[in-house]
Amino acid sequence: MTGEVEKVELANLINEFENEYVRRAREEGIKVIGYSCLATPREIIEAAGLYPYRVKALGNPETSLADAYLSRFNCGFCRSCLQLALDGTYDFLDGVIETNGCDHLRGMFENWQYAHPTNFFHYLRVPHLDDDDSLAWFAEELSLLRDALSKHYGVPIQDQDLESAIQLENQVDEKIRQVYEGRWKGELKVSGSEIVSLLVLKESLPSREFLKILDDFIVEADKREPLDCKARLFM
Repeated sequence: MTGEVEKVELANLINEFENEYVRRAREEGIKVIGYSCLATPREIIEAAGLYPYRVKALGNPETSLADAYLSRFNCGFCRSCLQLALDGTYDFLDGVIETNGCDHLRGMFENWQYAHPTNFFHYLRVPHLDDDDSLAWFAEELSLLRDALSKHYGVPIQDQDLESAIQLENQVDEKIRQVYEGRWKGELKVSGSEIVSLLVLKESLPSREFLKILDDFIVEADKREPLDCKARLFM
């Protein structure tokens, strides 16, 4: 991923809703599952042989269709995502997973299913505490999601497939941590906007494909000249 051409291609990939990896997966008969909450376990989706895709708005300002279902009291992100569902932009999604991250997101998903339903819909309840009872309850919820995906798509989700998906996601997380650490140790070569772009891209690709892009990015970034900045501000 070196040179201007590769950077332009990467930017296009980030700014597309139905990117080339999604199109290729659909051509191969792989179902694409949308989600919005970080607590959604991509590992279970990938272990089922499905494509996890995080729903996003990508700066879409139009909400006229969504405003008929979600009042303007609701956050602009949720209304923009609902707009994209209602206008057909997200028709490439075969199913969606709702979570109780916030009432606005719940309203977005539930109105999506009411007005423009997808083939598969599952409500994953996520605890807001980390005590033993909450974690035990969440484990049950994850098991229900596993069963729902397996039953709907007719694919057994084996323990070894889950373990492989978890190991792959851990590799991705470790590489991202490596990029982060490089921003506050030694010379600064990766900008904050690049970090955001990488994280957006991560949620739009299969983990194995994103890991390849991330490895190339790390190699390319290491060869750069330091950025011209007088101070570092991390939030």
